[in-house]
Amino acid sequence: MLNKKTFGCLTPQPVVSILALEDISELMIVPDQSNMSFFDITVDTDAFQRLSRIGASSLVKELAFVVDDEIVFLYAIDPANPIRVFRLMSYERPKDVERIYNKLQKLVVTPN
Repeated sequence: MLNKKTFGCLTPQPVVSILALEDISELMIVPDQSNMSFFDITVDTDAFQRLSRIGASSLVKELAFVVDDEIVFLYAIDPANPIRVFRLMSYERPKDVERIYNKLQKLVVTPN
C-alpha cells in the first residue's frame, strides 16, 4: 500500500506479533471527506514497551507494519513521544484500507 520505493531490513520474526494487537477499531468511511477511510490499531503494553525500547536505541528510525507479506505503512519512531495507537488512513485509496481492515479482522482472535 506504500506509494514510494522503500528499502529496509526485515527481521526473521515480527517485532510485534498479531497477538499483541489489543484492539482494532471499527472501520470508518467518511464519503464527504474525499472518500476518507480509516481505522485504529492499539498494541498491548508489552508491545508498546518493546517499541519504546527500539525507539530509545536510536538504531532504528522506521518500522514497517506488515500484513500477509504486504507493507501497509511505515511507522516513524519518535523516542520522545511513543504511541500505542496507530491510525491507518487514506483519502486516495479507501478500498485498500478496507481490504487491510478485513484481513486484520480475520487474523485477530477476539476474546469472548
